[in-house]
Amino acid sequence: KLNPRLSRKFKVGRVATASKGLLMLFSGRSLFFTAFALCWRPHVEATCISRGIPPGDRRNSTIGDEAYPLGIVSANWDSSEIMSNIIKIVAEELIGVNSNVDTDPSYQTSRRVYGTLAGCTNPSGATLADRNCAGTNAYHVAPEVWDTAADVIDELGKSGSEIPIPYLVSKYPYLAKEAIYVWNKSYEPAYDSESLALTYFKTFNASWNDPQPYFSNIETDFDMSTPGDLFKCSSMDQLRDNTAVGNQTISEFLAAIDKFPVDPDSAIETDGSGTRKFKCHNDVWILGPSCSANPSTCVPIISGGAADDIWHFSPLVQKIFIYNLPLALGVAGSRSLYDTLPRDKKTLALWWSPDKTFIDMAPAEVVFPAFAANQWAVNLKISTPQRNAIGLYGHGELASKERVLAETLSAMTVKQYHLEGMLLDLNDRKLNSLPNATTYSVACDWINANEDAVRAWLPSEIKCAGGTGMKNAFGDYTSEAALATGCLWCSAGKFSEKIRITHGGSTFNTFVCTDCKPGYRTATGGRVECDSCDTGTFAGAPGSTACTLCPLGEYNPKKSQGACAMCPNLMTTATEGSENYVQCICPEEFYRPCINALNKSQIRPGCNCDPGRYANPGRDMCKPCPEAMTCLEGADELNTPCSAEDEQDGNYPRPNPKFYVEYAAPMSVFECNSAYSCPGHSIQNCVEAHYDIACGRCEDGWYQDSAGFCQGCGVLRQPIVPICVAVGLPIAMIVMYRGASQDVEKWGSPLNEMLGIVYVGLIYSQTVGQAMNIMPAVPPTLDGALGWTEGVSDISGLMRVECVAKMSYTGRYVLKLLMPVIGLVIMLVTYGVAYPTRFRLDKNIVFSMYLSGFNSLFISIMNLTLQLFQTYPHPNGEWSLNKDPAILESSMEWKGLVGFSALFIMMYCVSLATAMIYAIVKAPANFHRREFRLRWKFILMQMRPSAYWWATVNIIKAVFLAATTAVFYSPLNQTVWLGTGLLFYFLGVFQVLPWRSRTVLYLDVFMHYLLAACCLLMPFFIIGDDLSDDDIEMVATFFMVVVGVGFMWAFLSVIGLFQIASRGSQRIWVLYCSEQARNMVEAFQSLKDKELMSEILMDLPDVDYSICVEAMQILSVEMFGNRETRRLNWRKTGHISFNSKGERGPETADWF
Repeated sequence: KLNPRLSRKFKVGRVATASKGLLMLFSGRSLFFTAFALCWRPHVEATCISRGIPPGDRRNSTIGDEAYPLGIVSANWDSSEIMSNIIKIVAEELIGVNSNVDTDPSYQTSRRVYGTLAGCTNPSGATLADRNCAGTNAYHVAPEVWDTAADVIDELGKSGSEIPIPYLVSKYPYLAKEAIYVWNKSYEPAYDSESLALTYFKTFNASWNDPQPYFSNIETDFDMSTPGDLFKCSSMDQLRDNTAVGNQTISEFLAAIDKFPVDPDSAIETDGSGTRKFKCHNDVWILGPSCSANPSTCVPIISGGAADDIWHFSPLVQKIFIYNLPLALGVAGSRSLYDTLPRDKKTLALWWSPDKTFIDMAPAEVVFPAFAANQWAVNLKISTPQRNAIGLYGHGELASKERVLAETLSAMTVKQYHLEGMLLDLNDRKLNSLPNATTYSVACDWINANEDAVRAWLPSEIKCAGGTGMKNAFGDYTSEAALATGCLWCSAGKFSEKIRITHGGSTFNTFVCTDCKPGYRTATGGRVECDSCDTGTFAGAPGSTACTLCPLGEYNPKKSQGACAMCPNLMTTATEGSENYVQCICPEEFYRPCINALNKSQIRPGCNCDPGRYANPGRDMCKPCPEAMTCLEGADELNTPCSAEDEQDGNYPRPNPKFYVEYAAPMSVFECNSAYSCPGHSIQNCVEAHYDIACGRCEDGWYQDSAGFCQGCGVLRQPIVPICVAVGLPIAMIVMYRGASQDVEKWGSPLNEMLGIVYVGLIYSQTVGQAMNIMPAVPPTLDGALGWTEGVSDISGLMRVECVAKMSYTGRYVLKLLMPVIGLVIMLVTYGVAYPTRFRLDKNIVFSMYLSGFNSLFISIMNLTLQLFQTYPHPNGEWSLNKDPAILESSMEWKGLVGFSALFIMMYCVSLATAMIYAIVKAPANFHRREFRLRWKFILMQMRPSAYWWATVNIIKAVFLAATTAVFYSPLNQTVWLGTGLLFYFLGVFQVLPWRSRTVLYLDVFMHYLLAACCLLMPFFIIGDDLSDDDIEMVATFFMVVVGVGFMWAFLSVIGLFQIASRGSQRIWVLYCSEQARNMVEAFQSLKDKELMSEILMDLPDVDYSICVEAMQILSVEMFGNRETRRLNWRKTGHISFNSKGERGPETADWF
């Protein structure tokens, strides 16, 4: 839509009324612009240049979709208006393009000027969408534009819009600045009389000098009435914090002086309502601390502005108080007073240049420290304000549509002293009220005085303007004048470079389009200089249109670079566009060590822990993440805490769940028994009650269960278990004594079968517990249902000695090893107490009872004796005990126990094996002796007489099972070892059929079959990483069912045993035996023919043959008493043996 101010902006001279009338007749953009073009008439002012183009020969500009006068956007200050009128005169009278200068106070902001040149209907909008840049535009040139809002152009360029982007036509050779100024009426007398340089801020220091005599007195020389020369402090919102602007100003001031020895109370006070405000003398002056005690010694400094926008207030008040200057800051009551007070009085004043207001007073800037960007960034404004570059900007199509004009403006050169001379001339004319006191007249007079220099701005065919460059006949860029035929707009990636050439007999400046050097770029065409690439970016090739972010693994700390620096070997960066070496980090699965890889004698700054804990870095800046640790991208050993007090959420190598590290060596990783006790993630991180290496020990009041978890002792803290053992063992001994005293004729009784079932069930439970010990992680289903079996395989752990007394591992281990000895002592004491009484116990029976219990728990005892060798490796190369990970094989405690453990292995394993071998060797010759049978009953009672030696196989099996975790570490190898042993045992049972009871035999066979099935399931728990949790849980359920079937079979065996022991079953058994006896008698009566028997045996299958032979051996012993068959016989003779008297029967005195 049409800008409502457009009609006013394009009124020209005396035709304004007619133009306005026509504008009111039409609506719509195209009708308006058509009417405007038809009704426009040349400027009717007198021609400035005598040889200039007359008004009738001028044309409208062709920039944009329509033809308009050249629109010149001017700010409403004199220097901008002078430069605008110079452009106007040159465009109209030297080039012949109608022009119009539009002066508006809103053009004081460079952001609005940029938007206006881009055709934005709301050029002051905060965003591109708010500015509504449609592209149709009647504004083409803007002189004296500050570059403080150049980001608007970049934003337009990056938007992808087709709107012509404004560009810098030429940069002025002077800067815009705001500063504190002093006038010659003060600084000249001060220097002449005292050599005081009032142009330097430190000269005003009251401790050294007294500059006040050269300035007006603030007490007597100013009108402080209402209204007077100055604003009243009480009327200015910026000085009180009950307004938004005041609160911001006071907060910013207090934050700035907080860094310096400035008393806030010297500047700020609080009134009765709690409002903070600046202290003001006579309600007009803010006094510096060095003159507040005597205001008449203060030097006045004048600023301007409004009640809520005092010019440059924060920088002024900060300088006064932080530098302790004897200044009194006042704000002129109006703009006219601001213009007259420094002229009528002797003051300092805030002023800017270029400007004419005080230019006739020989102004001199008071020098403060050079601009410090880092200070201003944090609102510390005690250095000189930043100087701003000023340039002439043009419409995006200026060079392409108005080449001659663009080239002329690009060559336009007005030096600072030229501009200051024109401003001084304008000021003199206004002070003297001359009729030609206009910016147009001043500009015209300057052009006439410098006409030859101004005409030199006009281009030849190859005198190209800024933003363009010479081209040849083929339309290609060229830098050779002899080949040049014209000018061409510089494309993106190039810039318009000024050169001086000789052509056609004259020497002049022109431009060539040159590729931007590496490290520079131009995103849009028509640029007179390339933009340098920022830090973190680069442009690798000449002619770049964009800067590229440094890729991962590279950084760039400097601007204008053609390449980024590589991070050291293996290092990368977190993001693209890194700006500094410190942004180089180690990639994921690596970490940066504290020891300098380039100089191993140096430790990097910030690594403050004990140097001995830091690992050797090798040759690279990054080390591979230690096994079982997680190193996120950027992990750094520097962030590793030295102690628990230093723990923070830093990025350093952290242990995975189930792994443990210590502060003393945070890269040395230990593996724990479970992820529950070792959550990982941080150093020395254990759950409640766990501590030490691998969280392997329990705190006082806790004991370690078979799974390695700490459990509360509760009532077990009292010596209940030892007392129960000490009291219960003698009682159990006495109760069991009666059954243990039964001789061989009772060994086939139901009680004996029951003991056999218990023994086989106990071995089965211990084997299941051993299998679960192999599992790296026991599924919850199994742990809840079968966790107790692990305790059965480690009976000594059930004693909970940790709950009785706090002791070291050595003490606990030795105490557990001595438990069989302690049990023996208790039984001997019981035997000794009963010996002199009528309850005297048979020593052979006591001996057998002890070894029977020892044999039943032999797997647990062997586990205990071999516990010192049941170890597993850690990622750091150390080895720990399975049962107490805090004990390392490299520790003195472990080495000190090795000999002790070997002693008990000899004592328990070798001694029992020796005793059993002795008994088995002696059994055939001594089995008929009652004391021998009762002494070694625990070996012989459960076995068939033909397999009396089978107890040694059980001992070998127990050693084999206990050695599983001592011989192998790998769970897979342990499983193969365990399965192999069970397989051989299973085959042996099939072959030998060792058990006296058929029930026990079947139970043993079936249970070992189930154990073999469990071994087949074990690999799923060991190498089942690819299985889902549901799959593992399903396998665990199947494992539990298989094991449970074994216990169910044992239970059914017990039930069946009770059934067999009933009177009815016994009567049936007697009848069955009688019937079979009759059958055997009938059969044996026919066995007198040797040849017939040989023929029968030869026709039998192998298995039947073996059965018959074994039956013959059994009958040979039982009937005739033969002893060559390796079958035990407790009778002195066979059932049908004859003595020398021809008497038959087993009880004869003499037997053969």
